[in-house]
Amino acid sequence: MRSGQLVGGRAYTFPRQLAPETEVLSSFINQYYADNPYIPREVLVPCELEDADSLAELLSEKKGRQVSVLVPQKGDKHHLVQLAMKNAELSYQKERDADEQQQRAIEELQDKLHLRTPPRRIECFDISNISGTLAVGSMVCFQEGQPDKQRYRRYRIQTLNGPNDYGMMLEVLRRRYRRALAENDFPDLLMVDGGKGQLNMALRALDELGITDLEVVGIAKSRLQVDQATGARRHSDEKFYRPRRKNAVLFPVNSSALFLLQRLRDEAHRFAVTYHKTLRQRQQLRSTLEDIPGVGEQRKTQLLRHFGSLKQVREASLEALSTAPGMPQSVARAVYDYFHPASEEEGEARQAHEIKVPIASA
Repeated sequence: MRSGQLVGGRAYTFPRQLAPETEVLSSFINQYYADNPYIPREVLVPCELEDADSLAELLSEKKGRQVSVLVPQKGDKHHLVQLAMKNAELSYQKERDADEQQQRAIEELQDKLHLRTPPRRIECFDISNISGTLAVGSMVCFQEGQPDKQRYRRYRIQTLNGPNDYGMMLEVLRRRYRRALAENDFPDLLMVDGGKGQLNMALRALDELGITDLEVVGIAKSRLQVDQATGARRHSDEKFYRPRRKNAVLFPVNSSALFLLQRLRDEAHRFAVTYHKTLRQRQQLRSTLEDIPGVGEQRKTQLLRHFGSLKQVREASLEALSTAPGMPQSVARAVYDYFHPASEEEGEARQAHEIKVPIASA
């Protein structure tokens, strides 16, 4: 609350409460304000805390003025505490509902895909490149239906040149699951972004590594279809392919399991494309500055650190470039001329000005 207005709120869940409620609340308040630079003059709580006085003293010391820890029994402050309790209850219920929906999605996946165990941890792979250049692969991981970003991985394609999505997928999967073998670190389900072709690459990689018990599925993107008779347009259903199964698996359009796999596929695609764009930007940046005579890796780094971006280097004046660290006048002139090509007349005039004519002494 700020000046009588509710400007924000946060909810924290404690799945395993081993201490009494009052001890948990007191400990939480202490930890919360240890990391929060703003400490209010009053902290309102719903129950009496045994160490309320010492907690108030600690907060007062941090704030530099008196702080009170209160349990209001009536009035506006009591109403605020009740409102906070209600919000906490609603937040907890919302979180429980989300957890239950994720569990239903996992159970539906196990049933529809005929998996041996619930797919609580799923890894999904995608490839991104433009005609085979700067090809990269991505792996994202969902744990219990939520992104586990610490397990995300990205790969530069090392063994192939030119467009070959199947070969690139094969390389990425070999590298990931060779390491999984060494670390005994496997998901419950492996998913590849692609139809039967990418699925076969996954099976081939696992077979080469001697991995026989990992569940695999391939997701084929929906495609725009046009009815020749009516001209009506619609997207086909997402199709999921499993090993040794001829027909694709289809999910109902409102299926929570379908939404989960689509989120996973979209996240893998986003992660791969982001990495690919990053590499393209680095390549463009490197080639742009290093094409300038006299600018190598070290001077490129100094320029970017001094000006902050390639755009600022491009827009810098000759005087500003000359004052950059490690920039001789001749190199500064080369950088400036590269980004500000002079007209033929201007170039000739500058050259004439810069020519030094020796004067013979009598």
